Amino acid sequence: MSEIPGRVPRAPLRARVLGALTFLASVGLLATACDLFKPGQHPLAGAGPRAMEPYVGRASGALRLGLQLYNGCGVLGDGRNTGPGSLAADAGSAFTYPYPATCTPLAGPTRPATASKPMPVVAGVPYFLDQLTVAEVSSLHTNPADLRAPLTWIKTASPFKNLDWRETAVVNDEWSFDRALIGGFSREVHYGGAAWMRVDDDTFLLEILDAEGNVVASRDYPRDSFSLMNPVGGHTQFSFRYGAVGKPEFLGDARLNAVPTQPVGGAPVRPPSFRTLARLDVETQGTPHQRTFVIPEELRGQDGVARVTWSLLPDEPFYFPLSFTHPEEPSFPQCWSAADAERVPCDFGIQPEMTATAPANGEAYEPGETFHLLMKFKDGAGNLLHPPDALPSYNDFMAGNSNGLLYQYSAHNGTFGERAVWSSMSVQGPLHMMKPFYGPEGTRGWFSQWGRGSLPNAAAPNNSVTGAREIAGETRWPVELPVDAVAGTYVALLKGNRQFMGERTVQTATFYFQVGQAERTAFPQRVGNCDICHMGPTSLSNISMGMDTGAVEACKACHGSSTTRFIHQVHMQSAHYPVRKNDCTVCHLKYEGAIRASLITCTACHMQAHAAQFFDQAFTAETTSDVPNLQSACGVVCHEMNPPTAHIIPPKRDSQ
Repeated sequence: MSEIPGRVPRAPLRARVLGALTFLASVGLLATACDLFKPGQHPLAGAGPRAMEPYVGRASGALRLGLQLYNGCGVLGDGRNTGPGSLAADAGSAFTYPYPATCTPLAGPTRPATASKPMPVVAGVPYFLDQLTVAEVSSLHTNPADLRAPLTWIKTASPFKNLDWRETAVVNDEWSFDRALIGGFSREVHYGGAAWMRVDDDTFLLEILDAEGNVVASRDYPRDSFSLMNPVGGHTQFSFRYGAVGKPEFLGDARLNAVPTQPVGGAPVRPPSFRTLARLDVETQGTPHQRTFVIPEELRGQDGVARVTWSLLPDEPFYFPLSFTHPEEPSFPQCWSAADAERVPCDFGIQPEMTATAPANGEAYEPGETFHLLMKFKDGAGNLLHPPDALPSYNDFMAGNSNGLLYQYSAHNGTFGERAVWSSMSVQGPLHMMKPFYGPEGTRGWFSQWGRGSLPNAAAPNNSVTGAREIAGETRWPVELPVDAVAGTYVALLKGNRQFMGERTVQTATFYFQVGQAERTAFPQRVGNCDICHMGPTSLSNISMGMDTGAVEACKACHGSSTTRFIHQVHMQSAHYPVRKNDCTVCHLKYEGAIRASLITCTACHMQAHAAQFFDQAFTAETTSDVPNLQSACGVVCHEMNPPTAHIIPPKRDSQ
């Protein structure tokens, strides 16, 4: 069957030139604030594997290592615990280290209580520590009116009890919609301001120990060399959360109100859930090539351990069990050669790829036409992670037999606090009509075939259909264009998330195609400039969804108004965001993209906006034209398009 490559739409030449001049001017104005040109600040800036922009596994010269603990045990991206292997206390080993005899399964009865093997890593190749997570979770605290109890547990019983907790207070108290329920809500209270959080010269010492307890490799990592740390992004956070409850009826309402009766056929009402989370998480190393280490190749076939000692807890190191392997080992995971489908040892990295069956007219798909996207997930060497015509089943993923390809596993987000850890697929367009959607799914205003969480199939993650988890996933994805599809350029997004031999990585492939016309259209280009600060190892292609900055507006495909709030919160609370936080022109390129104020957006930075005046509206998702609510435009309803003068916004131009 014929295929066509993805087409990347570009703006007209005049617009590109003006955009480039505007960008260069912005860089000139912001260079001092961002320290872009300070010697050594961004030693790996630029494109290409060796600059890690984007990161492509072994070809980048050093490999990301992600180390994670859940309630004292190592945990992998597929939810399995890792165990000490031959170094367990009952294995008769000459060297043992403190490790739980049993592990808390990440998702209750769906996981065994006993830990599996140590996490495999490859001896003889350079790694750098790119993510360190230590999370302790408790469900003991069930009284929303007593916010002291969760904090007391964090300060006296968690792995962080011996940190300096002076001056700790509630720094954020926020309600959000519970997507699993109609009319259900969740509340999350964050604690912060502790003395230890203000320390800026602490370090993590990573040591690799062999089976006899000898240090065979080590490297020191300053905490401030990691780019991602703040709680909004799902990183370091100390919080109390409860969900599956009805909305509060007044400011300060801490009762467990009942969820409204669900409609016939709706999701069953769950009992309220509770989570107290103590989570240290630092991620994305800013200077990776300066801090690499190599496990000696002669240790292959042995078990060992990664020991991480935090300078703020010098007598309480964290232990992560490892096993040292090599591609020449018979048990090494096998992939499929892209050339002849022969089995070959897998390599690091992930490269999602898409092609498509050709349009019937050979040029552009017509409204109402059905075609197929053909998807592949490859490693950094170009080998397929799966057979040419099938994706791993969900049971393969759960058993660790997917060559590291990760699917949706809700316990990562709901229990462990990890975000964006699964592979997904979606189709959206046309580009020129895409903007953040407000309210229910039907209010997007443009075509959306959303496949988030649907790999290998829609029923597998929730096990909602008998046998769904046993079925291999399809590599052919049907796209049914509506008969009234608007002409223009559309985009398909394929996100691949993988954990392999200690490496955690994610990449999103974009595939552009034409509907109804050959002439290309482009995103509204209302936001941008991300690469003013996100460059080199910390470029957007290396964090979050692994998407290039040129396609940043494609985020609208899956994320609505709640994400506009999230993006503002992330940057407002980031210690690495260096420019004035009331200057909207840094990211908002056009006037119309900066003036759609709403309760959900404004309260990202101004938690007491209007105090309790619009309390009920803050818990109302439906959009209306004349009554303020959570997502309605304050400028249209009350402020009459006159933004607050304290904000610097792009000028209004007739061309907009």
